[in-house]
Amino acid sequence: MSGVHDVRWFDPRGMRDEAILQLATGRDVLLRQLLDAIHERLVQPGTLSHWLLTGNRGAGKSFFLRLLQAKFAAHFEGRARFVLLPEEHSNIFAAHEFLAETERMLSVEQGATGAPPSWKVSQPEAAWTQALDSLLAAFSEPLLVIGVENFDQLLEQAFADDANNARLRHLLSNQPRIMLVATAVHGHFDEQYHQRLFRQFEHHPIPPWDGADHRDYLTRRAARARQTPSAIQLARLQAYSHYTGGNARAAAVLAGFILDEDDPLAGALDLDAAIEKMSDYYRDLLKAVPTQSRKLLDALIRGGEPASQSEVAERTGARQNDISRAFAWLVDQGYVSESRLPGAKAKQYRLRDRLLVQYYRMRYIHPGQRSKLALMAELLADTLAFPDKWQYANRYIADGQEHEAHTLLELALKERQVLWDLLPTSLQNPRSLCAAGGDWAAWDAILAAPKGTQFEEMLRRFPDDASFKRSMDSAYALARAASREEVSGEQLAPMVWASLSLGFAEKFRVLISMLSPSMTAYQWRELVKVLEAGEQKFAELTEKYPDAIDQLYVSRTLGEQYPRTQAMTEGVEKLLAQGTHAMVSSAELPTIARWASEAALAWLAAEHPVEADGALEICCGALLKMQDDVRYSPEQVLALCQPLLPWQAQFSLAPRHMLYERLGVAQVELGRYAEALASHTMGRDLAQQAGQAKVATWNLAKMAWSLGQSGQPEQAMALHQQALAECLAQQDFERASWCLGQMARHTASLSGLDAAWALLDAELTHLPGHEVKAAQQLADAVADAAHQQHEAAAFVLGKAMLLGLTQRPALPTEAVLRAWWIDMVEMAAPHSVQRDLLDEWPVVFAEQASSLEALRQILRSWLDDLDTPAAQRERRRQTLDPDLATTLSALDAALPPRARRRLRLLPPPTQEDSHDK
Repeated sequence: MSGVHDVRWFDPRGMRDEAILQLATGRDVLLRQLLDAIHERLVQPGTLSHWLLTGNRGAGKSFFLRLLQAKFAAHFEGRARFVLLPEEHSNIFAAHEFLAETERMLSVEQGATGAPPSWKVSQPEAAWTQALDSLLAAFSEPLLVIGVENFDQLLEQAFADDANNARLRHLLSNQPRIMLVATAVHGHFDEQYHQRLFRQFEHHPIPPWDGADHRDYLTRRAARARQTPSAIQLARLQAYSHYTGGNARAAAVLAGFILDEDDPLAGALDLDAAIEKMSDYYRDLLKAVPTQSRKLLDALIRGGEPASQSEVAERTGARQNDISRAFAWLVDQGYVSESRLPGAKAKQYRLRDRLLVQYYRMRYIHPGQRSKLALMAELLADTLAFPDKWQYANRYIADGQEHEAHTLLELALKERQVLWDLLPTSLQNPRSLCAAGGDWAAWDAILAAPKGTQFEEMLRRFPDDASFKRSMDSAYALARAASREEVSGEQLAPMVWASLSLGFAEKFRVLISMLSPSMTAYQWRELVKVLEAGEQKFAELTEKYPDAIDQLYVSRTLGEQYPRTQAMTEGVEKLLAQGTHAMVSSAELPTIARWASEAALAWLAAEHPVEADGALEICCGALLKMQDDVRYSPEQVLALCQPLLPWQAQFSLAPRHMLYERLGVAQVELGRYAEALASHTMGRDLAQQAGQAKVATWNLAKMAWSLGQSGQPEQAMALHQQALAECLAQQDFERASWCLGQMARHTASLSGLDAAWALLDAELTHLPGHEVKAAQQLADAVADAAHQQHEAAAFVLGKAMLLGLTQRPALPTEAVLRAWWIDMVEMAAPHSVQRDLLDEWPVVFAEQASSLEALRQILRSWLDDLDTPAAQRERRRQTLDPDLATTLSALDAALPPRARRRLRLLPPPTQEDSHDK
């Protein structure tokens, strides 16, 4: 048990002064008034005054006297003394014994034990006089302040007859060196004018604590245990301040319970002890209630609070006007408080003292209650957070305390408007219910996640079909037992489960939303309308498209077995079709690819090859879209492909070749050409087996590129030539022109530029309208020369290309030049070589110099822009002519993503906004 229980609830005398001073709460004003009164007695001894502190048991009367004791010396050292008598007056049965006990307590620290009570006092007056003289001689200060608890009990024991009453009155009225500070539940003994003690005391009720006092005390208690109370703990205590009725002792019990997170049973035992201590008080309090009013008090507690007068009357078999006078007595005497809910006509009533309610339940309604926690159900409902109720219930089950677990679970269900009695029989025991509701924290976490990440959170929390299905089944069973006003979960949950319009992730989300406090009755009603409309719509569609609807039923049946896998499949299908969805983050494509990859492997494991193929095709489609995105990361694509490779042989041909194609493209982007060659070779073989000739040719061209980039131009030439022939046979002139251009590039390296031009001249006639794309690839040879030889060789080759272009008027000069410079920038040909070649334009293209000058200046500005540090580039462009800046942006856009990343023309590659980040 934590240090918060080091505080004594019922014996402040056992607490050290430093603890008293640290925990003192809500008593500053009253203490200041009392200290001022004592000071006034010292200044004017003839002005006699005595204090009576009144308040219910537990109001803090004992603590206040200890606070006075702890503060006294600092204020009145050498001028006054304070003596605090024992709480119970077990040895005071005669008037003089009161004075003798006071004298004993002045020297109690020296071991004084005092005398036992006298069997008979033969000379009361002499005994009184002698005891008073002895007491006054026992202290030297001008004033002795005597703290006396339970003063009404002392009067009954020692001052019951008129003679002793008169002696006490004379003492209070005439002795300037003695001042009493007494406590009692009430002050009736000096309120009757015919009594001898009439108005001998100033009455000072102990003020009840308000919400701020509760918070202050909790903070002080936490500090003593070297804790800092959380905002939730502070809010819990303040919210439950109505339970204590401002009673300081009850608040102390609750503070200990709230701070001690180890076990609510500790709080239950404290509360039980508090009520046990106050039993006599409550028994007397109930006896003071007239019979008819006591019947109504019982009906109010036994039938449940709050309740209206008419409800209480109905419980007792009476009419409201029959009980009005007896009920008014309860209100007038402060037993019952009234309130009115917004919009309600009838007033609601509840007992003001919540500890009295607990006492009544313990003694008269559930005297044999097997669950201690059941006795504090109201406290637990308001002060124990929902997740904590489940946590403690699990702990109690593990400890074999199922009755306590049952209490907490029923309270938790009630908090979410789920009725225990409506649960299936299999869940109506704490152990099975704890197992079923164990995911509730996960459900709340899913709903608390941003809308765009809820599905991701769902998949993370339930990482396989078994856990997903188990949790979804639990949510369904609990949702059926829930309700919102007139709409029952027994009606709504089956509609959600059977819906053909909701995917499995959406069904799961709706079911757990039904168990969330945030889903209102209005939303329940609207959901019923939506689902009813959906049922009607599908009934109409069944007549028109029976086969399609049958397929939906098949998918639903499959999803009931494998809900997580089906949810991922449904989710990615929608996302690929729609682009965005409420349940997915902004990094959609990588997320889709990963979900589809997981689904593909899960379907394989479940021996559903058709669904596995479909999921893999979706994955590859997402990867294709990623690779079309200007910001994609090849490393990311590689990471998404790798987990699928060990299982690729179990898929059919079409998705397998798609997988290898995406893998090969990523490997090329990373410069891993040997691996790319192997991937595209596998892709080509699979595409050929599948009868997809164009796809096979595409892979062949990628194989040739990988060979060329890895320094194998002869082998690359051969494959490009084969790919060219296949493209022409397929009438794919766009790809054919690229293959021809690559052949010219390698021919320039192997046989010289003249041979390359000759190849282009011979073959371009077969590619009308694609001449520029074919000629563009020749610029790769300039980059090859720079990288494989030196910049001078690159310049020589580049100038020769310019001269060759002048000899071919059929080619559009300006378009080819623009394409060459884009290609040289893409292939990282040195900018210095490109600038030198631009300087050659006016000479080489003398007849066209004026018409080409604008393009030449634009390309030079582009190179300057690319050489500007990326951090300064945007600022530089803002200083340019707007038309020029727009043209430069268009040139940037003509570059492939890899070149733009290298030149830092793009943001960094997108990353998933998920836990995998």
